[in-house]
Formats: sequence, C-alpha cells, structure tokens
Amino acid sequence: MRRSKIIMSLVWILLAVFVCIRSFKLNIGTLSSPDPGFMPFVCGAFIGLFGFMILSQEWRNRKKEIGWGAVNWGKIFMILIGIIIYATLVEKLGYLLTTFFVMILFFKVLGIKKWLFIILYSFLSTLSIYLIFDVGLQCYFPKGILRI
Repeated sequence: MRRSKIIMSLVWILLAVFVCIRSFKLNIGTLSSPDPGFMPFVCGAFIGLFGFMILSQEWRNRKKEIGWGAVNWGKIFMILIGIIIYATLVEKLGYLLTTFFVMILFFKVLGIKKWLFIILYSFLSTLSIYLIFDVGLQCYFPKGILRI
C-alpha cells in the first residue's frame, strides 16, 4: 500500500466534495435544462469517483512501489510529440483528419500490433467523438482542408 497514493486520492475526493458543494450554489438545473452549476457538479462527481477508485485499488493492492526505472520514457515522449502535432495541425487539417492520424500514432505507441485494429480503433474513436460532440452536442470542430 503506497501512502502517497492514498493521501493523493483523499485529496482528490475532498476536492470533489468541495466542487460539488460549490456547484450547488450556482444551481445545477436538470439534464434537459442545465444551469451553470451542472458541468462543475458532473466534473466534481467524476473527480470523486476516480479518487475513490484509486483509493480502493491502493487499499486492495499492497505491492511494492514501482520506481521511475519502470517508466517507459519512449512512450511518454511519443505521446507528447503526438499532442504537439495535434495542436499544431488541427486547425489546418481539421478535426477528423488530424484526430484519425494522431489516434493511429497513439494506438501504435500503446502496443497494438495489427494495423487492421489500429485503423479500425482510430476510425471508431474519431467518429464516435465527432458524433457525440459535433453532431449531438453541436460543439463544432475545425473543418480544415476537407471542409467536413
């Protein structure tokens, strides 16, 4: 059991409680008619949920602490490069094209071997995010050179 992770998860849970309480002062509203406090409340609830998940995992998992030597710096570097590439090209190439190619990079870095799965997962991730946010919630993404 790592003491630092337990303390960290408790801090996240306390932060979540604080955010949720403060969001009530902004009025939450309903799902069909959300008020300004709705999104902070949802975010606070997720922060609390993740904090609780980390706490319960650490409580059950009593393995020794993994040091910095176990970190794969190559993967971290490649993901950082992917984020920089994404931020640089998303306005020019558009959301769909840039996200698709960066997702290919991410899935490859994560260790998926078969190109069929990499392309399929990249396509499905890009499409599902597009349908949820652009079509469903009408949060428009950059169109780029393809104008779609």
